[in-house]
Amino acid sequence: MAIDFRRGPRWYAAGAIAVVILFLLWRAYAGWPSYIVRIDYQWAADLVEGAEVLVDGEAVGRLERLGRRAVNGFEVTKGEHVVDLRLPDCETRPEKVTLGPSRIVVLNADFEERSSAGRLGCYVFFR
Repeated sequence: MAIDFRRGPRWYAAGAIAVVILFLLWRAYAGWPSYIVRIDYQWAADLVEGAEVLVDGEAVGRLERLGRRAVNGFEVTKGEHVVDLRLPDCETRPEKVTLGPSRIVVLNADFEERSSAGRLGCYVFFR
């Protein structure tokens, strides 16, 4: 009985090709890595929930609870962006973020109560 030494490398090559094809199919199905701006609003959940999220002046969604945690993520492109919240009766301070080497930026929303000229209001900012 003769041993065929060419048979083993063929199986290794076929296995490697199968792994590469499966990886490419997985990436095509799951999507390539994206850039995410994540807003954690645990500290101000009662006030900030339902706020409209603006990225570069365009509305991208609302802050809504997903389960018990008050955290939402919004997909953006690589580069520099200005993130802001739109709330009735509240002033907000936009935050400039840069996504490049890191794919996720986490902003913590917080608020201060303010009163001016007998009128109550709030100020929402990111930490």
